[in-house]
Amino acid sequence: MTTGTAGASAAVRTGSAEQRDILRLNGGRTLRTAPFLVAGILNVTPDSFSDGGQWADPVRAVEQARQMLREGAHILDLGAESTRPGAADIGPDEERRRLFPVLERVLAMRTEDGAPSFCLSIDTRRAQTAAGALEAHVRHPGAPPAEMINDISGGAYDPAMDEVLATYKPAYVLGHCPVPPEIMRGYACPGDVVDVLLDWFTTRLTALVKAGLPEECVCLDPCIGFGKSDAQALRILSSLPRFAALGRPLYIGISRKGLLGAITGLPPDKRDAAAAALSALLLSRGARIHRTHNVEFCLSALKTAGALHTADEPEEPHSALKAPAGGACALRAADKPGPVRDTVPSACGGSARQAAHGSGRDRETPSSAGLAGRIGAKPGYGPASGDPR
Repeated sequence: MTTGTAGASAAVRTGSAEQRDILRLNGGRTLRTAPFLVAGILNVTPDSFSDGGQWADPVRAVEQARQMLREGAHILDLGAESTRPGAADIGPDEERRRLFPVLERVLAMRTEDGAPSFCLSIDTRRAQTAAGALEAHVRHPGAPPAEMINDISGGAYDPAMDEVLATYKPAYVLGHCPVPPEIMRGYACPGDVVDVLLDWFTTRLTALVKAGLPEECVCLDPCIGFGKSDAQALRILSSLPRFAALGRPLYIGISRKGLLGAITGLPPDKRDAAAAALSALLLSRGARIHRTHNVEFCLSALKTAGALHTADEPEEPHSALKAPAGGACALRAADKPGPVRDTVPSACGGSARQAAHGSGRDRETPSSAGLAGRIGAKPGYGPASGDPR
């Protein structure tokens, strides 16, 4: 079954709700995204739009990571390059110089006795940075690897990203950023923004599966604030059920964004209450993963909204008022240790696209040895594999 879009058809997935809410990680684990997950933002940049420079020191950055995990973050999203409108491209060497001292400390933290269980996400659009981060755990025996790559460009920036994803098979946040951040200010996505996004997600999902990344690894981020006007952002948020029909979890980042400033008139560091309120509203529209600077505010709002949504469930009286143990979900270990393999059924119920291209689930994982040093394609915005633009 399909729904019509401009220029392409967006397939509606027919898998069960539980299957659609499963996000597969590398290392043989899965993440249940329902009813919600919170991703804490850790920017180790000097120039991010709301907290630039605050966590650039590795020691302070790890202290902030611990604090967000104490507050209940399920995902820690670590990024070293600002992609705010007007931000310059810093290049791979500077990104790695900022990122890896903090990443090494976070990986070491994961080996400590009693270390919290969380998903480690790397916010990058560069394949070489992604590969290096996914390999970094080998220097920390006992530490699980980084499990997620958060790419605002959805693979449009660096053509080598698909190879990295197919090799390591991490969870992947498939974003949409139609132009580079350097020229993004004032840009509005041409055409019907919802149709453009549906076409983009459908086409890129096809390309990723064909490259060898299982569809169960992918969640979808429309990237509010990245090449969309405020009016377009509101339309995207009101249309989330249409994106949820693609059968993959929705990842939403509205924390401290300019949209909230336009609505409230408040500066970035005063927008956390508005962001938490909007996250609570978006929960009922299908948003599963909520990226935030303020974990405590966001998680409290989501728990309250979740209690209201489930108040009429008959299975266990008053169960909606109980805080979920360990937050909204837990990481699930595979039945047996070993290489990455499927632990859940296909989220797309045997779609025509998978029949044509295969899901990647039965393929041998390519050797990852030294991949971080072998990637030589020069990144830059241009047609990615399957790019409908």
